[in-house]
Amino acid sequence: MASASIGLIFLMSNFVLLLSAQEQQGQACPSSFQCGSLGLLSYPFTTDFQPHCGLCAINCTEPEKTIRLGRHGPWYNLNYSFSDDKVFLVDDWSLFHAVNPDMCNVFGEGFRLPRSSSISFTVLIIETMWRCPNGTRLSPENENNNTLRRIIGCGRFNVYHSHDSEFTVPNNTKCSRIQYPKALVLEVTSECSRCTTEGGRCQDLSNGEFKCDDKKKGTLITCFPPNRCL
Repeated sequence: MASASIGLIFLMSNFVLLLSAQEQQGQACPSSFQCGSLGLLSYPFTTDFQPHCGLCAINCTEPEKTIRLGRHGPWYNLNYSFSDDKVFLVDDWSLFHAVNPDMCNVFGEGFRLPRSSSISFTVLIIETMWRCPNGTRLSPENENNNTLRRIIGCGRFNVYHSHDSEFTVPNNTKCSRIQYPKALVLEVTSECSRCTTEGGRCQDLSNGEFKCDDKKKGTLITCFPPNRCL
């Protein structure tokens, strides 16, 4: 009797592990999700609880919705949507997201928007920031007034921002300029939109190709460059 109980427990444990593995492989990814006032959204977007299920994760739990640009990129406020939720206006007007400690990884090598053949970005307003090595000595008049202020400390370096668009950090400080997009338009490309409409999933390849994993037809549609799709 004891051996039978042990065997049953063993089988149940394996069943639970199998279900868990299937969920991790993406079989539990929803086809769409509700996102408050934005309504029903679908791939290539996903929720921040399941970032592996799409190209850009959206936080729908807070009153002000936010979106992550790419799998490991920065977060932005998600405002208006156009063209059947394929075009979005996103922004960080108050630089609220720029001062998040998570941005240290983004600013470490200089800010860059994700390169994608599935989602395009059009910068509307850009803000100049300065990344200075830790220990950099700036003049007191710059640090103590509204000309220049430190917005985030990242150990090896600090990030400064100036409200004066004409301000320039002296060359002898070894500070580097960062161009931070404060407002931009995010748009799903026509190739990716058509792919998802046909039941496929958009893939960005390292060589710049666009690939549509067509689930319905069981084939792969490859385009290079992306606008060469037929």
